[in-house]
Amino acid sequence: MDKISHIKELVSQLNTYRNEYYNNNDPSITDRQYDDLVDELLALESDTGFVLSNSPTQQVGYKVMDKLPKIIHTYPLLSLGKTTDINVK
Repeated sequence: MDKISHIKELVSQLNTYRNEYYNNNDPSITDRQYDDLVDELLALESDTGFVLSNSPTQQVGYKVMDKLPKIIHTYPLLSLGKTTDINVK
């Protein structure tokens, strides 16, 4: 298989895995396996200069949603950068 075809295959596979992880909360591979495939894709993209716009190397997370359901938290979710005591409520 040539490198361009392999890039296309990896992008398709990784996007399927991203959907399983981010939208279905049911990943079929481990984080380590996913990271190894991303590293392989990054190397191929760097080597060939061929990068698809839907490549996971060009996006964060998965599709943007227009609306998210509102959730009421039991405790306020404050900035973790300002947290100094885990017992503060």
